[in-house]
Amino acid sequence: MRASLDLLNRLDAETATAQRNANAPWLAAAGTDGSVPTYMRLVGRAYGFQAPLEAALAYTPIVPALVDLRARSRSGLAAQDLMALGITATQVATLDESIIVPFGNLADAFGWLYASERATRIHARIRDELVTRHPQLHGATAYLAACGGSAADHRWRELGITLDRVARAPRVADQIVDAAHDAYRALVDWLTPRTWPASCAAPRG
Repeated sequence: MRASLDLLNRLDAETATAQRNANAPWLAAAGTDGSVPTYMRLVGRAYGFQAPLEAALAYTPIVPALVDLRARSRSGLAAQDLMALGITATQVATLDESIIVPFGNLADAFGWLYASERATRIHARIRDELVTRHPQLHGATAYLAACGGSAADHRWRELGITLDRVARAPRVADQIVDAAHDAYRALVDWLTPRTWPASCAAPRG
């Protein structure tokens, strides 16, 4: 019987540099130079990427039947965190969002889903470091807390098994890898502080 998670392991290896780049803003926010405003803006950017991606995946044919998208939905938790930090629901609704449309095929959809899910694998660590340095953030980390524990590990393995089922042909596997790189480029650009508008997740006042 063929070992499962073959493509997941390949993706992990071939996107290692992109993963580090995507993790860098979160690690900086949780580091010694991080601040509550920086974290708030980062959560706002995460919301602006995650919300349209979740919608795009939900409206891509067949994807909702292959993987539990509801269990992977995190944009609402990011909005919850922002409101816990003093952002109004109206302000959340006006945050900038990345332009991500429904995907034309399963390979592209799962490449982007992989990148989104892989980026969460360090969220539990980030949350621990954040609340240690900034205890006042304890009640505003639902987005990060959603990706820890056995349930998250189960979703990760489920994704790996589904990837192997979707990528039965080598060309499909290659397309998924290419799509994951595209997704990481978009994600890194979106999370890079130089791209943030001054109004991103601005506290009410």
